[in-house]
Amino acid sequence: TGMRTVMKNPQIWLIGLITCILYAPSTTFAELWGLPFIQHVYHLSPLHASYCISLMLLGFTVSAPIAGFLSDYIDRRKPLFIISSLLTLIFSVAIIFYPHPMNLYTLYFVLFGFGFAYGGEIVGFAAACDISPQSLSGTAVATVNMLTMISGIILQPLVGYILDANWHGAMANGVRVYSPHAYQLGLSSLPITMLIGLVLSLLWREKRVNQAA
Repeated sequence: TGMRTVMKNPQIWLIGLITCILYAPSTTFAELWGLPFIQHVYHLSPLHASYCISLMLLGFTVSAPIAGFLSDYIDRRKPLFIISSLLTLIFSVAIIFYPHPMNLYTLYFVLFGFGFAYGGEIVGFAAACDISPQSLSGTAVATVNMLTMISGIILQPLVGYILDANWHGAMANGVRVYSPHAYQLGLSSLPITMLIGLVLSLLWREKRVNQAA
């Protein structure tokens, strides 16, 4: 009964979609396509490319509790969604479409910023509690978390499909090698998704029914 009540709430689905989009850089870039992208586009060794991904994840680790604190401090969720969506859009465009390869330390900074930007995703779990009865808060959080993971299910294979469609036959040690242009085409799904998330964040009407401390 509780699950049915939560699943019938359209606000839960909207919040889940926003958090799904905001978490896409982690599931799509940090967890899969970011490492080969950095190696082939920025010509870095696997070691230095892994440092870049680690800095991105560190950025998220730092920003998530900050976003949660700020959200509680102003007692609002929507501004954090908007700011996080906008910053993630800007950093995704910077890392994917910057016209010339950045130097190593600039790349470190941009990837840390990329990870820091999507930390607002964490606010979605608080927003789910806000619109649910206290007795169903755990179910609401779990439902939003389930929806959040969908980003990897959709975008990981989508990027791979676009890369394969633009592959020119190059191989290295039995692994396909994609051109920088192919990576840009494939990973362009990230800023497009972030733009959708920004629009949804702006359109979302913040509500609160659970006022319990």
